[in-house]
Amino acid sequence: MKTIGICGCGWLGRPLAGALQRAGYAVTGTTTREEKIAELAAEHIKPFVLRFESTGVRGESSFFSSCKTLVLNVPPGRRTTPPADFLSSMQHVRTLVAQSAIQEIVFISSTSVYKDLNTEVFEEDADKNSVLYQIEQLFREMDNKMVSVIRFGGLIGPGRHPGRFLRGKKDVSGGDQPVNMIHLDDCIGVITTVIKQNLWNETFHAAAPQHPARRHFYSKAATAIGEEAPEFNEQPSDFKIVNPGKFIQRSGYAFLYPDPMQMI
Repeated sequence: MKTIGICGCGWLGRPLAGALQRAGYAVTGTTTREEKIAELAAEHIKPFVLRFESTGVRGESSFFSSCKTLVLNVPPGRRTTPPADFLSSMQHVRTLVAQSAIQEIVFISSTSVYKDLNTEVFEEDADKNSVLYQIEQLFREMDNKMVSVIRFGGLIGPGRHPGRFLRGKKDVSGGDQPVNMIHLDDCIGVITTVIKQNLWNETFHAAAPQHPARRHFYSKAATAIGEEAPEFNEQPSDFKIVNPGKFIQRSGYAFLYPDPMQMI
């Protein structure tokens, strides 16, 4: 049985582990918290405690010898982790991965790697000066490893209802700006598709194919859960439209939630 390691068993990693197990894979996974060990073990995830810091990787680095395929799902704490520190921590992770027998890597990235160019963006349009792009390159350029990067749009799912994102806010600009969202179920579907179909050495967008306007999406989302809808002004703001066509064409994947309005 093939073993897949999930680096980061949180909001995305834990349900992903369950999906991979149902698909016939064994799963190992990391957490930063000792108290989560029993929970992961109860879900048949072999647990390892690891912390990624700018000065090094702390904990059970034997995790990197537990699998041949690695899902690297370690989002930075945007409010707590300076970009330079996140880059340093990922450099330490890269060193450990390079020394391991891991053969395949799925690196979970974000569409924040693109500037708001007021147009449709494609995989090659990433801001090459962004720290996130530099981290992608750290892993893409590894010798003897097959690496695919998945750039997710805004994440929606259990515990992340979009009705809370802008609830009650006043005088919000960019009401006609298109949204780029993806549901947790599609995040899992995209990752498992990459692994099952061996879609390696690629970079893919993962966002719902449809892009409703912010004023319609967030207003409906807020009222759906009994929250006060945001009030938008007529001031435009910069935007981007994330096109997932490359992934759909290569994989044949059909989004479970092609329209973000379905996610509400």
